[in-house]
Amino acid sequence: MRRRILHSLLAALPSCIIASSQQQETSFEALLPAGAEIVETVKLTATVSKPRLMVLWMLKPEHHLDNLADKNREGGYCSDIAGGDFGKYRRGPARLSLIDARQGRIINTTGIREGYGEGRDSLLLPVCVLNWYAGAGNQMSDGFGTPNMNLRDLTGEGLKTQFVLLVFAAFGIADTGVVGYDSLSDRVVQYPIELQSPNGAIKGFWAEQVFAREPVRPGYWKFSWQPGHGAEGSMCEDVKFDRVRRLFVQTHD
Repeated sequence: MRRRILHSLLAALPSCIIASSQQQETSFEALLPAGAEIVETVKLTATVSKPRLMVLWMLKPEHHLDNLADKNREGGYCSDIAGGDFGKYRRGPARLSLIDARQGRIINTTGIREGYGEGRDSLLLPVCVLNWYAGAGNQMSDGFGTPNMNLRDLTGEGLKTQFVLLVFAAFGIADTGVVGYDSLSDRVVQYPIELQSPNGAIKGFWAEQVFAREPVRPGYWKFSWQPGHGAEGSMCEDVKFDRVRRLFVQTHD
């Protein structure tokens, strides 16, 4: 969808500007390895006062981009709907790169995996995240939902440079992780999450449900939720960003 929007905008520009824009896009793609497929890009220059471009890409992903919307709009399979955009997605090795747009070089790249980094290097990225889950109003991808790189201030530091990725476990339930630009290190990262438990702290990169919910304030979440799907009881979450250690601290009952 982003490519269609880009092409529509380019059609209205003078030919010299079109050539310049196409050369810039091509030069950025040339920085990535062979087989890389750009999913989404976001310019950060105006936000961070540095020539920075954030690129979400995948390496030779499997394509599941058939038009399934009509089939699943009414009473479709939960797995199709939960995955985003009614079943349209890519699956494969996922990467987030930070590019110096002035020097035309990659500053750093971080890999993004499901779970705790174990097993196959793979992630499912939907064409968009459905609005019923993300709760955001920015319509993208044929009007069905929001882009994956829906930038927000998730650390509470005043910069909208992070976004949430979702790994759906069931309809309405997902593991959630925070990925994006860290202003202190001038790098892109997947922020660690430290779960406080009676047996000590456990670090990972995904927390069930947390970052799909609206925070009490930027960098702080406190809410209760019911898993459902046959599970009884409710979970009480308390999550805050530790600016010194650059991670999220989670406690729940």
